[in-house]
Amino acid sequence: MIPAALLVAFASAAQAAGPCAELARRLPNLGLALCERAALTPSGAASVKGVPLYQRDVPAPQPLLLPDDKPPPAPRRVLVLGGIHGDELSSSALAFHWIAQAGDTGAGLDWRFVPVLNPDGLLLARPTRTNAHGVDLNRNFPTPHWDRDAPVYWVQRTKKDPRRWPGPSPLSEPESRFVTDTIEAWKPDVIVTVHAPYGVLDFDGPSVPPQRLGRLYLDRVGIFPGSLGHYGGVHKGVPVVTIELPSAIRTPTDAEMRQMWIDLLRWLDERLALREHRQLRTGATPMTSLARHLYASAHNNAWANHRLLQACGRLTRDEFTAPRTGFFPSIRATLNHNLTVDDYYLDAIERSLRGDAPHPDPGSFFDPEEPCASCAELAAAQQRMDQRLLAIAHALLADVALLERVIAVPRTQRVDREPLHRLLAHLYQHQVHHRGQAHSMLSGTSVAPPQLDEFFCVNDLALREDDFRALGVTEAAIWQG
Repeated sequence: MIPAALLVAFASAAQAAGPCAELARRLPNLGLALCERAALTPSGAASVKGVPLYQRDVPAPQPLLLPDDKPPPAPRRVLVLGGIHGDELSSSALAFHWIAQAGDTGAGLDWRFVPVLNPDGLLLARPTRTNAHGVDLNRNFPTPHWDRDAPVYWVQRTKKDPRRWPGPSPLSEPESRFVTDTIEAWKPDVIVTVHAPYGVLDFDGPSVPPQRLGRLYLDRVGIFPGSLGHYGGVHKGVPVVTIELPSAIRTPTDAEMRQMWIDLLRWLDERLALREHRQLRTGATPMTSLARHLYASAHNNAWANHRLLQACGRLTRDEFTAPRTGFFPSIRATLNHNLTVDDYYLDAIERSLRGDAPHPDPGSFFDPEEPCASCAELAAAQQRMDQRLLAIAHALLADVALLERVIAVPRTQRVDREPLHRLLAHLYQHQVHHRGQAHSMLSGTSVAPPQLDEFFCVNDLALREDDFRALGVTEAAIWQG
């Protein structure tokens, strides 16, 4: 192993002459010329042993503006991290190749590359996954409940594997602190982190993930306490693309690395092109318009449930529970299903927004399947559920970034992750789906089914005034927030 004195000597030499001579000698498929072309600069941060953490910014070209032109929106930002694990040499080498690609075809984005995040592990004679303190940096990020979950995972799942020790506390290491400081200060829109040697593509966070980069295909491996994907993608809501190269000691071919770059640019273009660059003249972005629509839809949901349950309240008990044709065998069973599914999804949303772990027993939300025996009991419970949904939708008006917050939805054998705006749309659709079945079932009873399409149009205002008074809401509150 390289003694500490030699690492300190390397740190001093690197500050004076730059890191390329040593990195070109150690990293696969990295010549001295390519490294020097990267023009790395010290970030101001350093490793445990004092080795500078180098970075390279590749800004988007400045457009040529005429005197009357309005300034364009600020370019989107992409942070690329290599060498989080010191023994994954190919990850650092790929970052250098991509710096060259960004200089040639940066796609109008601002790029920041940190090719070697863990120089202390990489510079050893036998490189190590961990840093100089023996900490796995990719388990040291401050994910929710780190103090509880990270040590338990290390002990029970890894059997105290020293290569995966999460450290004594979150952000105990200068290298992981550098990453979180960069995220807070530079505010990337996407994070790309490069690892090896599993040969897959992983993704955490909002948006639709890339399905492939070159020969690597999407295979989501889950989230781990203290990982960057969990911290950045799930907790902070910044999409994290994790590349697992097939080999830790060999890079893909130059052609394969270029194809991966092209595929990444294509995905970034699809994901980012429709953002602020298409801002409306009023200053309302597509995201604020979506937030307002989801808020109004939450009120529509509460109003439709109120109307339908008022009508069902006039049924006899026999009519309410009688067998009928539908997904569920009665009106009572159908409306109870909407109630329990609402509770299930709202719990997942509320837990994720608080930063809590998903519910450990998702099946408990459906036991019993019909928690409410009478329509009056069900109407009261559904109103409470609708108020929870309205509180979530109202929060979107104050912070549209919540729309892309990733929600952990516990299933029997896995945890799904969905952006909040998609999950809310699904929840509304689920309500419409089964509320429509109950509405149809009413046609076979003594009670006429109510109108459920008089909410959105201005000219229908008089038709919903009585319901709004009963619900304690106003047109202004719904449409003006």
